[in-house]
Amino acid sequence: MKKIICVVCLLFVLLISTNQKVSASENSLLNDFKLITKETEHFEDGSYIIYETYEQINDVVLLSTSYSKTGKRTVTKTGSDGKVLWTYILSAEYWIEEGISVSCTKADYSTTINNSSWSFNDGSASYSGNTAYGKGKFTYKVLWIFPTQDVNIDIKLSCDSYGNLS
Repeated sequence: MKKIICVVCLLFVLLISTNQKVSASENSLLNDFKLITKETEHFEDGSYIIYETYEQINDVVLLSTSYSKTGKRTVTKTGSDGKVLWTYILSAEYWIEEGISVSCTKADYSTTINNSSWSFNDGSASYSGNTAYGKGKFTYKVLWIFPTQDVNIDIKLSCDSYGNLS
């Protein structure tokens, strides 16, 4: 009996430590980034969507005005109770020759769903010139079967030759 209790306690400790590691890695997605803009869209039911733009300078070429920058545009849906329902993150990398040119070199997206009544599909990320594009659709289903609300994601993140994201 003592062995069973010890094994159960050990499993419980491992489970708690594993959950903490996952939480820490989820929170670190934007830790090294600087918040540039934040906008909030409110809805009649008390829910809202927060749009945020972040930046991080990556590589600077010594004695040059050329550098690499990563930008992120997040879309976060929050319920009327203040709980986050889901998040979409568009991530883009840019190569900048300050004052001369800029080009987007990579685009990707990720999602997090915190409420099982929501699902995500048709996600994509692409880039052209100095702009990254993110698309997809979040769907709310009653009883996980009947769709009652769609939120379409159609965002872009651009960078100018001075490294300004918009």
